[in-house]
Parts: sequence; structure tokens; C-alpha cells
Amino acid sequence: MSIEALINEHYDYLNENDQHISQYIIKHEEECKRLSITQLAEATLTSKSSILRFTQKLGLSGYSEFKYALKQQHTYRKEESSFVAMQQEDLLQTAKLFNQQNIIPAFTSGALI
Repeated sequence: MSIEALINEHYDYLNENDQHISQYIIKHEEECKRLSITQLAEATLTSKSSILRFTQKLGLSGYSEFKYALKQQHTYRKEESSFVAMQQEDLLQTAKLFNQQNIIPAFTSGALI
């Protein structure tokens, strides 16, 4: 699951400080992949403890798991778009198969009744 999805899922539990942190992360995703917890705290004008509590509110064990999830979401997005492309191709092939078949006799012969 992407970090943005986790933030949306747990948004009701985030305080104003957490929301500020989440907005920074969403706007600076690539940069955040390289930041230490101290650097992220400085960038968001918060403390290391605030960052740690924020990650835990998202259901993560800590900052290490947060950074791992942040780095993995690119892979997740790629897989998600690949899955959607496969589904689209399947639908196109199914439509093509229906167009190639002559299904009128099946309806007129009473075979389905």
C-alpha cells in the first residue's frame, strides 16, 4: 500500500502536526526517500519523536519501515498500472472474441430457453 493511501486511511487519527508532516511527505516524496529521521524532522519543523509517532499512527513499526514503504510504492504503482493494463487487454480480447462469433443463431433457435 502506498504512503498516501496509508495517510488517507488513518487521516482521522492525525493531528495538525501529523497532517503537516504528511503534506510535506506527499509534496517531497523523492526527497523524503533519502532523508534521515532527523533531516525529515528539520524539514518539517518538528521533532524526531513527532516523526516516529506519525509513522506509528500509519500502522508502521517505525521510521525504517516508513522509508521502506516509501521506496516500495514506486514498485507498487508500477505493478498496479501493469495489472490495469492486463485487465484492459483481457477486456479488449473478450470484446474481439464476441465480435468474431455469430451469436444470433443461439438466440433465435431457442437454445437458451
